[in-house]
Amino acid sequence: SLENVRFLEEARGLKLLTKQNLLTLKLGWTLRAVRHLKEKDLLGQLVPPMSLKDLSLKCYYSPSFPSWLMDISHHLPNLTSIALYNLPACSNLPPFGQLPCLESLRLQDLPEVAKIDRGFFGGKGAFPRLAKFTLGIMEGLEEWTTTYPGEDGVEEFIMFPMLDELYVYSCPRLRLKPCPPKCRRCIIMWSDQVISSLEEVQTSSHRWNSTP
Repeated sequence: SLENVRFLEEARGLKLLTKQNLLTLKLGWTLRAVRHLKEKDLLGQLVPPMSLKDLSLKCYYSPSFPSWLMDISHHLPNLTSIALYNLPACSNLPPFGQLPCLESLRLQDLPEVAKIDRGFFGGKGAFPRLAKFTLGIMEGLEEWTTTYPGEDGVEEFIMFPMLDELYVYSCPRLRLKPCPPKCRRCIIMWSDQVISSLEEVQTSSHRWNSTP
C-alpha cells in the first residue's frame, strides 16, 4: 500500500540504506489505487542496503526506474532473487544479467516489454548463477535474443550457464532467436510462437546449442 505515502520525506525518513540486517524487501502499490506521488520518485527514496538478498516489486506504474535499479549490480550485488509483477508501463528492464549472485528471476505481467536483449543482460558473462527464470503474461514480448556478438563477429551463447528451469507461459508473440538457452527443465504454456521458433531451430543451420 505504498499509495498511502503522501510525502517523499516519509520514505526518506525510513533510511532503508542503513538497515544492513534487511535481507528481504517487498515493495508494492494496491492495484488501481489513487497514488499521491509518482512511483518513480517514491521508489527512488527507498534504496535498499547492499545486504539485500530478495527483492519484489509489484504494481509499479511508472514507465522507467530510478537510478539505483538501473545500476542494480552496483547497489545490490548480493541479490539472489528478483520478482517483478504487474508493471504496465515499463518497456526497458534493468541490466539484471550483471548481478553476480542472482539465482531466481520472475517477470510477470509486463505488457510493454517487447524485447529481451543486450540491455537486459548488460554484457558478457550474463546471469552467471541464475538457476530459475520465469516469464509470464508478457503479451507484448516478441523477441528474446539468446546470443551476444563476440569480438570476431561470431555470435556467442553467454547467458544462463547454470540455468536449471525455464518457465514460459502466456507469451503468445514470443520467439527465441536463434535458439533457447541451455536448461535441464523447460516448461512452455500458452506460448505458441515459442514452440514454432523451436521447430525452426531444429531445421536451421544453427542447430540447438542447448540440451535436447
